[in-house]
Amino acid sequence: IFTITSNPIMAFYSPLSRVWELIVGSLWACIVLYKPEFIKRFHINTLNFLSVIGLLLIVLATIFLDNKSKFPGWYALLPTVGALFLIIANERSSINQNFLSNSVMVWIGIISYPLYLWHWTLLSFGQVISASTLTSFYKVILIIVSVGLAYLTHRYWENLLRYKGKKVTVLLIALMGLIGYQGWSAYVRDGLDFRHKKILDLQGGRPAQTDKGCLIKFQQYDPNFCRLSKENKDLDIVLIGDSIAHNSYSGLEVKYEQLGKNLAMVGWPGQEPTIKESDDANYAPVTSQRMNELITGLAQDKNIKTILLTMRQPEINSLIKIQLERTIEYFEKNGKQVIFIYPPPSLSFEPIGCIGMPPIRPLLNAECVQKVQEIDPQYYIGRVELQKLAVALNIPTYDTYSQICDASNCPLRIDGGLLYRDKAYLTVIGSEKVFSKFLE
Repeated sequence: IFTITSNPIMAFYSPLSRVWELIVGSLWACIVLYKPEFIKRFHINTLNFLSVIGLLLIVLATIFLDNKSKFPGWYALLPTVGALFLIIANERSSINQNFLSNSVMVWIGIISYPLYLWHWTLLSFGQVISASTLTSFYKVILIIVSVGLAYLTHRYWENLLRYKGKKVTVLLIALMGLIGYQGWSAYVRDGLDFRHKKILDLQGGRPAQTDKGCLIKFQQYDPNFCRLSKENKDLDIVLIGDSIAHNSYSGLEVKYEQLGKNLAMVGWPGQEPTIKESDDANYAPVTSQRMNELITGLAQDKNIKTILLTMRQPEINSLIKIQLERTIEYFEKNGKQVIFIYPPPSLSFEPIGCIGMPPIRPLLNAECVQKVQEIDPQYYIGRVELQKLAVALNIPTYDTYSQICDASNCPLRIDGGLLYRDKAYLTVIGSEKVFSKFLE
C-alpha cells in the first residue's frame, strides 16, 4: 500500500509486500486446525452469504482491474478477501457444492498453478514479439495454448517429480539457481544485446561505440564513446556532442575520407557539447567538467580546423542558448570553423516493427513511414530556436530533417535496410544516406 506509488514494481514482486495475502489464508488454516468447533457455529445461511460475497469480489476484480490499476495496493483486498470468504464457506455452501465442486472447476484448480506460470510467460513474450501490439485474437489463442501446456506440465512434470525424494529436490533447486542467474545476467547487461544487433546488422547496421585508437588518443578525457577514422594521422575535424552524435559519424566519415581528412567523434550521453559553468542548472559534476576540458583541448590543438556540434533538441531555453553561444565564440576565437548539425527527428514508433520475422514476429508496420504531423511538436520548436541562434552567430549548419522527410512523410525504408535503428538513432547506412549531401 505504501510502496505502490513510489515503487510499483517492488510492491508487486517483493515477498515482503505480498506476504500478507498468504498470511490471511494461513491464519484461517490455523483456526481450522486448532479450533474446528469454531467453524461449526456458522449457520448455513451465513456460509452461503459469504460464498456469494466472495465470488462477487473476485468477479469485480476481474472486471474492473486493468493495467492502469495500482495493484496490489488496496485493490489486492478484492481477490484476497474473496478467496478467503469462499474458503470459509467450505463445502457446505451452495456455490461451493454446485459450482466450485464441478469436475471442470476442480480440473482447472488442479492445473491452476502451472496455468498461472504459463499464461503469464506466453502473454509477456507475445507482447515483446509484437512490440506491445498483441491483438485480442492472439491473446485468446495464447491462453488456450497455456491451458494445454499447464495440463501437460501437471501430468508429466509435477506428478513425475513431486515425490521423487531429495535428489530431485536438489536438482530442481540447482536448475532454479541457473535460471535465476540467467535472468540476472540479462538484467545487468540491459538485455541480450547481440540478438537485437544481429537484426540491425541485416537492416542497415549499428555503429560501434568506441575505437581503441580513439580511446587512447583522448584517454585524458575518459569519454564514454569515441570514434576515429585514422589512428596514425593528425586530426582535422572533431565531432562532439551527446549520444545523438552517433547519427552523424558514419555518414561524415565517408564524406571526409573522400577529402583525405581525419575525423573523430567524442562525447558522453546526455552531455551537450557546450562550455558550462559550475553554477549552471544543467551542470553535471563529472561529464560537464570533462566536456569543458575537451573543448579547451580541441580549441588549443593547432591541427584541428573544424569543430562539428550536434545534440538532442530539448527545450531550447535561454541557458542552453547562452552555453551554445559561449562555446561557438570560444572555438571561433581560437581559429576553428564551427558547423552545427541539426539532429534527425525522433520517431513515434519503434522501427523494429517494420521488420517481420514470420512466424515468430509478424510484420507490424508494413508501410514503415513516419508521419510528419506525428513528430513531437517540441522538435520543430527547438529547430526554430537553433536556426535563429545559427543565423545570429553566422555559422554554417546542416539540416538532417530535409534529408529524411518531405512535406508530409518520412520514409524509413531505404536500399539495404532501414534508415533508423530505434526511435532516435540512425543505422549506419541511414547515416550515410542522410549525410550524402553534406559537402555540397
